[in-house]
Amino acid sequence: MIKSLSGEWKYRIGKGAWTQISVPFSALAVGHSECMRFFDIDKSAPTVLLKFDGITYKGKIYLNDTLLGTTLPYSEYTFDITRIVKEKDNLLLVEIEDIDTAFGPSEGWENYGGIIRDVSVIYKEKDYIKDVYFTKNLTNHYRDAQYCVEVCQTSSLFYRVSLFHNGNLVD
Repeated sequence: MIKSLSGEWKYRIGKGAWTQISVPFSALAVGHSECMRFFDIDKSAPTVLLKFDGITYKGKIYLNDTLLGTTLPYSEYTFDITRIVKEKDNLLLVEIEDIDTAFGPSEGWENYGGIIRDVSVIYKEKDYIKDVYFTKNLTNHYRDAQYCVEVCQTSSLFYRVSLFHNGNLVD
């Protein structure tokens, strides 16, 4: 189950006054800004994740005054908040640092910052697959290939991976 945290948040530039902003958003570069909101969760799920689909430029994510981690631009980040999150009145704070002068601003380009994509809470079972990675090694002048599948999981789940070529199962 997924709960969206997009929508109305508090926003301020530097240590200025709090205003309202609708997440996701992007704004012209201001240096340091902060976004904040309170939220409740359903505590019946054994695992609770917090997912950011994209922040720019850099972000620091805090939940209930605990630093969850930092983010780089445009990338998805997921944090396991199971042990930190409460059923009611969770305080989520995001500190955003815009691109610094070493990389911009420059003529012909407007720098911007913000929580540029959705934010959500994801409820999972105790055991789940976190991610799957596929790699290949091409040999024999690209006529043969070896594939490797790596599964990142939270426990010793059983899974089966099958490879098909032209609709036929490959041994």
